[in-house]
Amino acid sequence: MNLSTTFSGIFVIEINMSTSTSWVLDTGCGSHICTDVQGVRTSRALAKEEVDLRVGNGAKIAALAVGTYVLALPSALLIQLENCYYVPAISRNIIFVTWLDKSGFSFTIKDKCCSVYLDNILYANAIMSNGLYILDLDMLIYNIDAKRMKPNDFNPTYLWH
Repeated sequence: MNLSTTFSGIFVIEINMSTSTSWVLDTGCGSHICTDVQGVRTSRALAKEEVDLRVGNGAKIAALAVGTYVLALPSALLIQLENCYYVPAISRNIIFVTWLDKSGFSFTIKDKCCSVYLDNILYANAIMSNGLYILDLDMLIYNIDAKRMKPNDFNPTYLWH
């Protein structure tokens, strides 16, 4: 009798074991991973062992659901992270940077900060901490168009400074 086992899943290196709601930009993970089901939309539950992850110490942990995570950013913009796995046993949320790149996002890395853009609009900043780029969800971002209205009698709301 020949028994064979096949594994389907994602392999993750887990660095920090503390509970956190931060989002890490990761180029090697292979999928988005979230630790909180609150932001997941249009999800479906996964069968036992349908998607298992291996963490840095070799332990196997299960993804419980997959869906689209709607990440609200300080810029008041949203990123819809498609095929995001809900894994409550992992300590940090992970954004798969390669997927962002394929979706048209671009990145500028300078002075320990990774800025994330789409169509030349700044979506978010990720600050380097312990060698990881952590999305800064506290820093407000304002995208200001360079064109300004000129004052006239038809626009009484124009503010002079």
